[in-house]
Amino acid sequence: MSMLSLASNRRKVSSDIPPRLPAKPLMRFQCVSKAWLAMISLPEFVKSHLDLHKNDEEDKVATFATTDDGLHLSLFSILDEENQDPTNYSSLKVPEVAAIRYLGTHNGLLCFRGMDQKVVVCNPCTGKIKKIDDAPGWPSVGMYGFGYDQQNCDYKVVYACRTQTFNDYDVLVYSFRSGSWENIPNGLRAGIVYPNIGVHINGTLNWSSSTMVARDSWESKIVSFNLTTNSAAILSGPKPERSGNISLCESRGFLLASSFQRDKVSVWKMREFGVENSWTKLACIQQLLPKPPRKTATLTPIVVVICNRVSLMYVMNNTNLVMKVGEQLRVYTPEDGKSKWKIEECRPGNRGFKAILFRETLAPPPCIFR
Repeated sequence: MSMLSLASNRRKVSSDIPPRLPAKPLMRFQCVSKAWLAMISLPEFVKSHLDLHKNDEEDKVATFATTDDGLHLSLFSILDEENQDPTNYSSLKVPEVAAIRYLGTHNGLLCFRGMDQKVVVCNPCTGKIKKIDDAPGWPSVGMYGFGYDQQNCDYKVVYACRTQTFNDYDVLVYSFRSGSWENIPNGLRAGIVYPNIGVHINGTLNWSSSTMVARDSWESKIVSFNLTTNSAAILSGPKPERSGNISLCESRGFLLASSFQRDKVSVWKMREFGVENSWTKLACIQQLLPKPPRKTATLTPIVVVICNRVSLMYVMNNTNLVMKVGEQLRVYTPEDGKSKWKIEECRPGNRGFKAILFRETLAPPPCIFR
């Protein structure tokens, strides 16, 4: 077949398969013919599909946990309705990984660290998996994340480990483009970081950091690591909440901060990333957390534990909040602070129950260029 005929066939197939369709129907269309399979697998088609759907209003929340036979993931549409029926990826398995630590997600890809000295990147929609060797000599990692350097079209894994100097961290970055780990000069500075997973937004990974500034007084900042320059910067959180403990998440391209005080959770949105004055308060929920003891020097560790049990996942159009509370995923109405309905609960026998904002895509796990 001539190149002209091949190009003509590709144009015809491309017109028959609009990339505006969701990922799941497109996966089924791959079985129609070899031509359709080839077209849907083209990098140009995958990129076009990603670009068309990156600003979709309907996002989904993925909950997952590990069992002895692998990773089990459930996907839920973000709808203002009760009794949603989840799409279960119960067949998703990550073989040969004894234990899994979640590192992050981007473009529909999930990244994990296994105890078998491997880092695993998978797309639960396509079932494709990629493994790389873990960082040698880094058994303990204090901060970690997975994201995308758009300028260099490069997926990266970031590890940070506290040094002997308090608040100083060594940083190690894996580039899929170079296929190697790189020690980053000067590392970064951070206080108590929790949660440890970096939130990806605008080509950066972001962590909440709490530092003691005086006796019984703590200040929260945001450590932001640029995946293009491999350098860190410090961002300010919402002004009224800097003495509390904050947890970060991403929703529709915006950075959100949940501030945990003794009797409430306040939700803030950074309308322009990196601009301190763009923080805007969205909602406040009272009586969500168990009533803490009187203020003592041990209050901050208690709040850190609560942050692990309670985290914001998503803000709906009607300002209802999707939150992970313990081993459950619930929807809250800010007006009365009450749970509207329960979406999901960790099943018996599952470990490491996680909930993340997720988007179904055709993106393949990143290739190694070298």
